[in-house]
Amino acid sequence: MDWRSLHGLNEKLAISTCTILNISVLLLILTERSSAIKAYRKLIIVNALTELCATALMAVCQPVFQFLNGYFIVISNGPFRTLPHDLHYILIASWALGTGISFITVPLDFVYRFYVVCKEVKVKTSQIAFWVLVAYILAVWDAYWMASSFITVSQIELQDKLLNEAMWTENGTKVTFIASSIENTAYKVFTISGGCVICSEYTIIMILSRKIISKLKEQRHLMSAKTLEMQRGMNQMLQFFQCSLDSCRCH
Repeated sequence: MDWRSLHGLNEKLAISTCTILNISVLLLILTERSSAIKAYRKLIIVNALTELCATALMAVCQPVFQFLNGYFIVISNGPFRTLPHDLHYILIASWALGTGISFITVPLDFVYRFYVVCKEVKVKTSQIAFWVLVAYILAVWDAYWMASSFITVSQIELQDKLLNEAMWTENGTKVTFIASSIENTAYKVFTISGGCVICSEYTIIMILSRKIISKLKEQRHLMSAKTLEMQRGMNQMLQFFQCSLDSCRCH
């Protein structure tokens, strides 16, 4: 089995797993009547829908990344990999947008819990919609600069420079790819912008996590054993699993 088949198999497994799990979460939360879960129903629905949307966008490209001679190279291994070279910019923009909305919406979980646990207020649907809109705008911003960073160069110019190994051919023809130079201004803007977004996200997460945990400790004697266990589980899921998963996905 060649590299393209192995990568494709891995992507199919990841996409299928993500789709099945998130649809299952949606079905469960829409039918669950537990009062302990009710306060977080909107949050869980937003998370599941966001992940489904992100999965669909990333499935369009399924990129393979390479770094060579100062170039950041993207090879599409998705269902549209045979599209003309110029359309591959759309594929990478789709992947970047999917990754962005999945990652940038993570702090919304902590903001939501901060309102529910610390402020003890019911979060309005309009508030959630506004937060999601801001996160999506940031994701579009980063996706635009990432896609724009791929310089317009002819395949002929790059043909003799990059990806000359036999593994980068399919049916005797070199794979279609796009490349971005690390000297490209748009690439620098994307790198700086992405770094700022990531730092801001984890700063928000750390600050709100401390406030939430502190509040839960104060109120633990007022909670039922079931509610306290649920809160602990959400802390572990959000802090360790979800943040780590999205961080690894982006890298």
